[in-house]
Amino acid sequence: MPQGNPRMYKNSKSLDANKRIQKASARKAERYSELGKEFENFVANILSKIAEKKKIFGFTQNPANSSEDRQGKDFTVWVKKENDEVSTRSFGVTISHKSWNDSRLRHPDIPQFFFPLETKPETIEKKILDLFNS
Repeated sequence: MPQGNPRMYKNSKSLDANKRIQKASARKAERYSELGKEFENFVANILSKIAEKKKIFGFTQNPANSSEDRQGKDFTVWVKKENDEVSTRSFGVTISHKSWNDSRLRHPDIPQFFFPLETKPETIEKKILDLFNS
């Protein structure tokens, strides 16, 4: 056992534990960030398929850290109405419940979707198309 104040030794053990927890938390956040980026590409793929079926006119996947992204807009989708008028809707997506809650508070005027990783493509498609029915 190290020489010195036993209380100090106990505190250093607590500091080591806190550092390990912080590192583990940072690794988890990094993994979720990577999964989130992959999931956005998955949603882009779904949007491409929706466009092929002519249910939407087109879409943009807004770049990370762009002004649109900072406004909570991961995607912008266009739909052509019967009178050839184009209607657009923007929305954000996340796989994290905490991020979803944070995004809804930061961007109350932009729809934010929480899709757990096991969400079916049909569910994602329905939620997106429902934006144009409201």
